[in-house]
Amino acid sequence: MGMLWRSAEGYIRHWVALLGAMLIAGLWVPLYGYQVGNGWLYGPQIFLPDKLGWAGALIMVLLTLAGCYTFFTWIEIRKKRG
Repeated sequence: MGMLWRSAEGYIRHWVALLGAMLIAGLWVPLYGYQVGNGWLYGPQIFLPDKLGWAGALIMVLLTLAGCYTFFTWIEIRKKRG
């Protein structure tokens, strides 16, 4: 969305980026031979509750979110210090 907004404001670099994104999106099937989400480029789908159980999946997702939050907070604190 930001790229669209800036290109509407007249930033030429974002026009080039939009053109490149449109070209890649149009060439996806000829390049890879499959639609997005299918084919060799993607692995098998995994449903976490089947692998870990509902409680295990919930704990894993919450720990992942907490880890990301902690990491980004640590980065922001480092930026403010230095």
